[in-house]
Amino acid sequence: MEFPSCCFTAPAAWSELWRHTTGVLAAAGFRVIALDLPPFGFSDRPGSYTRKDQAARINDVLANLKAKPAIIVGHSFGAGAATELVMRYPDRARGLILVDAALGLTVAPSEAPWIIQPKWIREILVSLTITNPVATKTLLESLIEKKERALPEFVAILQRPTTQRDTTPDIADWLYYFLGADRNAVSADRTAYARVKLPVAILWGDKDNTTPVEQALDLRTLLPPETTLTLLPGLGHIPQIEDPALFNDALLKALGKL
Repeated sequence: MEFPSCCFTAPAAWSELWRHTTGVLAAAGFRVIALDLPPFGFSDRPGSYTRKDQAARINDVLANLKAKPAIIVGHSFGAGAATELVMRYPDRARGLILVDAALGLTVAPSEAPWIIQPKWIREILVSLTITNPVATKTLLESLIEKKERALPEFVAILQRPTTQRDTTPDIADWLYYFLGADRNAVSADRTAYARVKLPVAILWGDKDNTTPVEQALDLRTLLPPETTLTLLPGLGHIPQIEDPALFNDALLKALGKL
């Protein structure tokens, strides 16, 4: 018997932040595949971080693993790659779950702001924030509602990959696409969501200040009518670490409906 596959696409070393979830899913009979999208985590960094490129990488991983059509779970900016995957490679997936998705659909697609177009400026911004170990806990706290859940173990998970060589310039390259210069992504087109043929579920922390709940409500209107939206009370942008039990219960229920 082959277990149904559940593939997570996540930023940073955040695939490790799913450990309290992946074990629960494995126990429930899922084959769990958790990816760190480059240039984050310990993944190779081949350059070019458009959603199209990221979707192709996920497709390649699933193909090499000989995975049957999987339920794709995309969190934060990983949701862009997850959505791009199901739009470009619909046969690769049998369902899509979006968690606090950073899709940028409430603003018109555009080039990255002029102030960050020079790479040296982006490198300064990254060195002061994402790759600065002094700032890791503060950055994590800014993303979650339950500040006490910025535990040392989670801070360490986020810090470890940033010690790799060239992390700051690599993330600076990614930042250019993330902040707007990815207009060719299918998933940047608001009208494309109505054409998604797979079942979709949305999970969202109702206290998310990074991707506010208004974005979840907007996303729900773009997708087919049968799409479900579950708001997670009292949780922010990283619900899987803020309240693992509540999040896992909501995720399992969503999986059961796809």
